[in-house]
Amino acid sequence: MPTAFRQALLAYVSLELAAIAATLLLPGNPFYAGDGAGSLGSAVAVAFLLTLGLAYRRRLAWTLAMFVALLGAALLTLLVAPDLPTPSAKALLLLAVYACEVAVLASPGFDAVRSGRSRIRATPAA
Repeated sequence: MPTAFRQALLAYVSLELAAIAATLLLPGNPFYAGDGAGSLGSAVAVAFLLTLGLAYRRRLAWTLAMFVALLGAALLTLLVAPDLPTPSAKALLLLAVYACEVAVLASPGFDAVRSGRSRIRATPAA
């Protein structure tokens, strides 16, 4: 596994865990629902599946991870905008985390995944 890809994947996983922990532990909006679609379990499952897909260098996983990060940043921007003089620290922290996720996913570490050149081909022995 190339070093740049490994570092980018580790940064992405760290940011995902930071977003989940901040949403769970800090008071205020957004928060996890008790059961169902907005629960902590579904957030962990989505993060795990995206990370697994990125580890296997699947372009679909990269596209979905970028979509989730951009959607999270957009929704948090809508959450922060009405409270602009004094936005909540939780929403600002999560907005920064999602912005960093977008930057990591757009970094050179994920170039091979984005371009579809992620497969390692074995050369036949002569």
